[in-house]
Amino acid sequence: MHGPDGRATKVTFRQTFKKEKQFEQIKQMCINGNEENFDRFGQLLEEIKSGSAG
Repeated sequence: MHGPDGRATKVTFRQTFKKEKQFEQIKQMCINGNEENFDRFGQLLEEIKSGSAG
C-alpha cells in the first residue's frame, strides 16, 4: 500500500510504560511480540491488496 506521496505507508508504533523497571522486565517479550504483530499486519495488508482478505 502506498501513501499520498506514492511511497510505502509509514506506520509508527509507540508503547509507553509508567516505570523503566516495567519496561526492562518485559522488553524482550515486547520486541518479539511486536515483530509477530507486524508480520501478521503485513500479511493482512497483502491479503487486502490481492483481494483475498475476509
